[in-house]
Amino acid sequence: MAKMKIYEIVSSMQRQFPNLQNKDVVTLLQENGFEVKGSQSVIEDDAIGFLLKRSEEHTSELQSLPLI
Repeated sequence: MAKMKIYEIVSSMQRQFPNLQNKDVVTLLQENGFEVKGSQSVIEDDAIGFLLKRSEEHTSELQSLPLI
């Protein structure tokens, strides 16, 4: 079972999403039923998988937009 602190996964996701902040991820997790309090909170496989899936969905949405 993998465990990560929220700030660790955010720092790795910032390469792809430079404006991403710890508080945004904390809020997203809280709104989706995960019990976290702050960026120092440890999350497990289910929350990590949720974040990775959301980032993949967001990336594919951005790639489907036409370039102007």
